[in-house]
Amino acid sequence: MESEKIKIKLAKVFDPKLEYEGSGLSKEQEITILEFLYENDTYFAESLNNSDMMLIAKNIKDDFPIFSGNLSIFFEYKKEIEALKSHVKEAENEIKNILEERQVFKEKNEELNQAVESLQEIESNYYDLTKDQQEKINSITKEIIKLKLKNGEELLQEEKELLINSL
Repeated sequence: MESEKIKIKLAKVFDPKLEYEGSGLSKEQEITILEFLYENDTYFAESLNNSDMMLIAKNIKDDFPIFSGNLSIFFEYKKEIEALKSHVKEAENEIKNILEERQVFKEKNEELNQAVESLQEIESNYYDLTKDQQEKINSITKEIIKLKLKNGEELLQEEKELLINSL
């Protein structure tokens, strides 16, 4: 079945009704053969993509060398281009990973800054609380000193220091 299709396709290429240019094939016949090779499971089809095939056909129609233009560079540097594409993909993935890590770092840094702010606030509140408590202790101690002095009792060393520091 497949061989019949091939025979029919090739018969169209070599149709005696078509004019030959010299002893070779016409441009249309060459393009038809190339399209046939491109459309079937051939090495030719594996080596080219659609834009390459279109460029070859255009080159034939325009009487340019078949591999002129970007196509010759494509064949010459295909492996290098694929390797570069692979490196670009790897670099894009690395950049993506770095950006993701950077975002995680940024989020962790923000969390750390919030924790530091919270600790500073707690420390400030503790200092205020300690200061308030110390003032209350000093006030009570002063009252005790007054009572001791009224009653003629002897003052403790701490009480004497408090009196001296409050002068």
